[in-house]
Amino acid sequence: MDFEFKQGLNLLNYLLDLGFKTRKSDELECISYNVNLNLAIRLFSEYPHIRKIIFHANSQNFSISTEQRGQLLKLIESEKIVINHISRNELCIHSKVYRFKKDGNFTLGAITSANFSENSNLNFESMYISERLDFIEDLGSGVAEKLQLYEIKEKKSLPESIVQILDSDRKIDKRFVEGLWVHQQAILEWLALRRKGIVNIPPGCGKSRIAIRYIQYLFNRNRKTTVIILVPTITLINQWKQILKNEGIDAFEVDMDMNNIGQYFANPTEKVIITLYSRFFEKYPIILQKISMFKPDLLTISDECHNLYSSLEDLERYYSQILRSGTPFKQSYFLSLSATIDSFIQENVDRFIALNGGEQNRFSISIPSFYSYWNNLNKTPCLKPIMYQPLYYNLSLSEMQKYLELSRFVGIESQNVTLQGDNSFDAAIRRAQYVRGLEGSYKILKSYIQTHIEAFNRGNTIIFVPTHEFAEELRTFLVNTKGWNPKSSAYVYDSKKSDMYLQHALEQFKNNLGFCLISEIMLSEGFDIPVISRVVLHGSHKSQRDWIQKIGRAIRFDPTNESSLAEVIDLVFCNPTGKVLPIEEERYETLKSISK
Repeated sequence: MDFEFKQGLNLLNYLLDLGFKTRKSDELECISYNVNLNLAIRLFSEYPHIRKIIFHANSQNFSISTEQRGQLLKLIESEKIVINHISRNELCIHSKVYRFKKDGNFTLGAITSANFSENSNLNFESMYISERLDFIEDLGSGVAEKLQLYEIKEKKSLPESIVQILDSDRKIDKRFVEGLWVHQQAILEWLALRRKGIVNIPPGCGKSRIAIRYIQYLFNRNRKTTVIILVPTITLINQWKQILKNEGIDAFEVDMDMNNIGQYFANPTEKVIITLYSRFFEKYPIILQKISMFKPDLLTISDECHNLYSSLEDLERYYSQILRSGTPFKQSYFLSLSATIDSFIQENVDRFIALNGGEQNRFSISIPSFYSYWNNLNKTPCLKPIMYQPLYYNLSLSEMQKYLELSRFVGIESQNVTLQGDNSFDAAIRRAQYVRGLEGSYKILKSYIQTHIEAFNRGNTIIFVPTHEFAEELRTFLVNTKGWNPKSSAYVYDSKKSDMYLQHALEQFKNNLGFCLISEIMLSEGFDIPVISRVVLHGSHKSQRDWIQKIGRAIRFDPTNESSLAEVIDLVFCNPTGKVLPIEEERYETLKSISK
């Protein structure tokens, strides 16, 4: 059989019989949207010669009957069933691909509309089957490559749709989820079942609100709960103090001299301590020693937790001290918040996730998933629609040669991650710096500003550029461009400016007098500035996904203008023939897919 095309009912049974009965295959690798594991158990009983069935599917879409869970676990322990899964909130698997093997060699392949479920036999399905080796190999060859490109790792642990954490005492009371968006309710119910959690959802989706309700939930369980909130910037300290004040919760900032801590200890019931990461890791032994006298429950909240990667050893020591045997804390909880926990240094990401109990303790929603599903479940959306405008820059032949040379070093260093530790992704950072620093891309952005100056005179714009020098250059260019409104103003907002200048710039911007801020990194997190009209992205070397933080300034839903759009203008780097570079592809494809 070269190729066979079939349509109709009962096609999945036909394929399984063909693979296991006719071709005597002893292994199946299946990619499917849905997986019913009762069917897998039946196959092992019906065809005893089967050695292994490997699944790749969505975490939420595995099913098994209660009475067969024990048998399933035995098959998993013996590695006869291997489950790989990705949360639909990160990347939804919709393909249905089947590849059969006998004695390690491919025997049969199929691409079909049929899920791995008995129900598929009742549906009118289509199926394309072949024994050709090149066809079978091609069916699975791109999966690993795409997952690596999108920086998504398949999970090996049992999906929670199969093995639920049973702890009825910790089910969250409905009053703590009233008035929340649907995704916030789901996350709170998820948090109530664990003591460590990473909430990794898009900006503008209410991470702080989730944390506040979680604090209130734990206060209700035990009034003698102490909460420590750790943040990377003074601005976030002030934001948290205001949020907590609005909720009637007393909060105390701890500075380097331990001021205000006495007020906290006068009556620590239902109180919150807020401090910077940098301060906390120097002072926490003293703080914990004082807190421990009250023998409270302890909740540690790490806001913008991706900023912790430079202090992972300190964080590990802190966790170890809190969780050691004989600790005075009755219960310890850890909540980490971020719109993106990604980094060029993947080892840091892996260590952080492992420290918090692994992937099963991470609630992650990608931007495409949020727009396609969660954003539509509320009476009013959480996020605005996006209007995406890519600006393409084609690398010259010499620039492309340099890019390929740097990419080769990225590949070499990524193979040596365990030997080189945190320095293993220096090449990835150098490559990003090189691409973002190409002079031709600056010209593309300036040209766009010249031809769209009227748009920059209206509403609020934030432009993210990779260096302070180009920020200053672009500001000068912007205000001297023909058509620029002299009543408007532009500020360079980054770490090289004085605090007084930054405060003035931000006040002008909030009052709608300053219409354009140009920043390296500072405005990409921790600033809930209202009513942003557009964001210009010129990338950075901080993370492959820090653009998620940056567009967050614009995509928050504006209840005063429900029809407003978030305009995202994006410098996209391409090879000399115009094909988007691999390091740009995920951002480009994601923004294009959710654009109006």
